[in-house]
Amino acid sequence: MGVAVVVVFAVLIGLVAVVFWLQRRAPTVWSRFAEAHELSWCSSPPTAGVISGEWKGTPIRVSQESAIGSELTRGPAIFRVAVVPAVPEGLVITPARVGYDAYHRGASRVPSGDATFDGAFGVYGERGENMARILTPEVRSALLAYIEHHERIVLFRGDLIITQSLPPINPRVLSEVLDRMTVLARVLGAAVSAEVVRGEGFGEAESS
Repeated sequence: MGVAVVVVFAVLIGLVAVVFWLQRRAPTVWSRFAEAHELSWCSSPPTAGVISGEWKGTPIRVSQESAIGSELTRGPAIFRVAVVPAVPEGLVITPARVGYDAYHRGASRVPSGDATFDGAFGVYGERGENMARILTPEVRSALLAYIEHHERIVLFRGDLIITQSLPPINPRVLSEVLDRMTVLARVLGAAVSAEVVRGEGFGEAESS
């Protein structure tokens, strides 16, 4: 029993050390990544580092927050990719599970009419009919495929957002995450454009 406890403790210490190393290593890798891809890099509290600019024509922002009250402990990596043209103001899409209430508190849920999609995602907004118009089969399919194979993703304040507890330190992984997020952003943007071209617009949301 005593040996087992020692082994478990040693493994835990090793995992903590790996996590700490990954968190501290990220800014160095990220700054080089930003330079290689002609993106902006900034490192100043409260963030441990921020990459910003355009990824293949789409505005992006990748940040690693410093833990509150600590300059040594780093928080998760947060990826934000803008949807262009802008989605209706107030539209929120989150995974349909506990833990995402803060994004849509007080908003009404908007059914898409697709049981599979509504079981996987919650869509929220004040103008339900306006919001539902961009939930095209292409948008629903793209969102379902994304969470089936990749990270949980949120649409909030016009940005697609994912959070990774361990910041990626492999440039290839950074590129892959940004690639698939920008592809999804373009699908959403195309749905918005189609509504505008048809002259439907989104009422008050159209000017957002």
